[in-house]
Amino acid sequence: LARLLLLLVFGLALAATAAVALEWVRERPLRDAEQALERGEVEAALQATAGFLTRHPENSRCLALRARALVAAGSPGEALRLFDRIGPASGPDLHAMARAYLMTEQWSQALPLLVRYLQLEPKDPEGLYEITACRVQLGMLHEALETARQFAVLPGHEARGYVFLGTIHSDLGNDNAAADAYLRVLRYDPEARNLQVTRQDFLLELAQALLAAGQPAAAVEHVEACLAERRSAEAYVLLGDARQQLGQTELAERAWESSLELDRVNAPAREALARAALQRRDAPQALDWLAPLIALPEMKSSTAYQFQRVHTLLGDEQAAARWRERLEQLRAQEKRVSAIANVLNQTPYSFWARVIRAHQFAAAGNWAQAEAILRALEREQPADPFFKELVAAVSKRGPLPSLDRLPVQQF
Repeated sequence: LARLLLLLVFGLALAATAAVALEWVRERPLRDAEQALERGEVEAALQATAGFLTRHPENSRCLALRARALVAAGSPGEALRLFDRIGPASGPDLHAMARAYLMTEQWSQALPLLVRYLQLEPKDPEGLYEITACRVQLGMLHEALETARQFAVLPGHEARGYVFLGTIHSDLGNDNAAADAYLRVLRYDPEARNLQVTRQDFLLELAQALLAAGQPAAAVEHVEACLAERRSAEAYVLLGDARQQLGQTELAERAWESSLELDRVNAPAREALARAALQRRDAPQALDWLAPLIALPEMKSSTAYQFQRVHTLLGDEQAAARWRERLEQLRAQEKRVSAIANVLNQTPYSFWARVIRAHQFAAAGNWAQAEAILRALEREQPADPFFKELVAAVSKRGPLPSLDRLPVQQF
């Protein structure tokens, strides 16, 4: 009996070993696919998983590997269809699924996946970068600051992290903090050559932040470095503004005129030159600077105000009255735009802030993200006329109701 029991145990162990060995051999293509993915050989991974699925079409591990490979190959839609069948079962699956949603600009769906992934890999630089970008897109700027700070302390990622911090602080209106963050970028990347933006764009952002923070001399230094890279109308306008704050009127006007050499109808440059002419009480010259702006489809109230001043100085009261009326209309529109911006910045999680963001996504053609936001809001104020019309327009991919109809008085 003892010998029989021993033989039975031995036989069972041998069978189990054989089964494990057989499974190991059977899943060799999956190991090959996973290793190919780790090496960045996406096509090899796709071929390996395709061959395995012809024999085992419901194998969840293979389906997950294929979904990850499809994300790496730039096919997020097909990857999401596979993930919908099997669900993410590991950290790499969570990350790949989140990336697929990011690639299709479905920020609301990507965010919880990234949160779960970072619970597993809290110091993964790619995950921190992606969740920060995702939160910025969703208007979650204070949360984005938190993950941007975590990203900025990772060795080798400091410069890109401080670019993120500077951008977010700028969006929040924290001018001094934005300038400080941008200056820290240069400690880690003095030439600003290895950032997520071009060197010229970074220097321009830095100069704008410094000027907004009341440091015109430093702004001049960096905007001139920007112009040394490539001349642009925007940079010359900024240089003129900085020179003006320093009391260098002649140099400021020269910079604005240089802007017009690159962009003949540059409203900020023409308005600045018109203001300088009006300070000299040279109304005809000011009118010459402003004349091309009459044809602009979207005029700012500052332009209308300049026209009113010019015609008042010229003694044309009838024209001045017309521009005064236009000025009042434009100011009312801009006041509404400002109220909407304040809602987004000051109460980003309120009902109306999320409605506005859904409208913005839909206007940009991101219907899926707009629908995701609106579905989450339907239980809160489903009877509001503007909300109901927006939901219907998004579901039909049709014309959106104007934001002018928002009940701004409720904000």
